[in-house]
Amino acid sequence: TGGEAVPIVDPPPQGIGLVGNTWQWLATVTPVEEITANDQSRYTAIFSAAVDGQGSVDIKADCNNVSATYTVDDNEINITLGPSTLAACPAGSLDQQFLAGLENAAILFFEGNNLFINLAA
Repeated sequence: TGGEAVPIVDPPPQGIGLVGNTWQWLATVTPVEEITANDQSRYTAIFSAAVDGQGSVDIKADCNNVSATYTVDDNEINITLGPSTLAACPAGSLDQQFLAGLENAAILFFEGNNLFINLAA
């Protein structure tokens, strides 16, 4: 695995933990570009507790809501996108970039109050 970190930032005050926080997307950084969310509140992920190794993720990708599932093994994460609303987001939306980053998630780690997700190479 490899790739670059995608920080999803600013959990609520109850503290660090993948589950139960509304994670907001800040940016995706690759060796060739940085894509910065124009409005972090429009790009969020809320992870539910895993049962039998699998949990659900409620994703807000600008004008669409996406249901997804995830598995975590130590620091390895796999997110599988599921059903989505099909609204056409306005010009300038980063919904597809945000979803592509989540779908290519490989490794997760925390630094301070931030969640970082490394993407698969």
